[in-house]
Amino acid sequence: MLKTSLVIALLSFSTAALATDAPDMSKMGPWTRPVKMKDEKGIDALYKSAEEAIKKQDVEGSAALHDFPVIMVTDNSKGEVSAAPWTKEMFVNEMTPMFAAPMPKEMKHECKRQVHFLSETLAVVVENHKQTMGKQSSSWVASSTVVNKDGKWLFKSAAEAGWGGDMKTAAAKNEPAPAKK
Repeated sequence: MLKTSLVIALLSFSTAALATDAPDMSKMGPWTRPVKMKDEKGIDALYKSAEEAIKKQDVEGSAALHDFPVIMVTDNSKGEVSAAPWTKEMFVNEMTPMFAAPMPKEMKHECKRQVHFLSETLAVVVENHKQTMGKQSSSWVASSTVVNKDGKWLFKSAAEAGWGGDMKTAAAKNEPAPAKK
């Protein structure tokens, strides 16, 4: 019984000693950046600017809404995922064919967003898209990471399924991008 009491006492002292050596979690990681103000209006303005750039077929205007390098994430028809940092030049080169063709007037697109603030300068946006043209309708989910730099929200990453393959060829033919071999 004496041995058991001694072991319990030693364990209690060592546990107390470990607790005092534990790092102050309030001084590291997400605890240092609690979200006090959620700038949803700023993020809404970013998305409105992006929609306007698309309507105007302004690829340079769209590029100005990104914090380069941006991380682009997608997959192909085989489910093979790819992710890569894109420079502004890569973005403009890849997106120009997408911006070149005007949107058909009968096409309707809506996007409902759920913004998740990680800090006051970093947020993840889950985008629920719905698009209709005539009797055709499709819906999909995409996401973006947005950052606030110098008071302005910018896209830092984008993830959307199905673009793996040759985007330029698919855009020129107005068809889905083929899977990479």
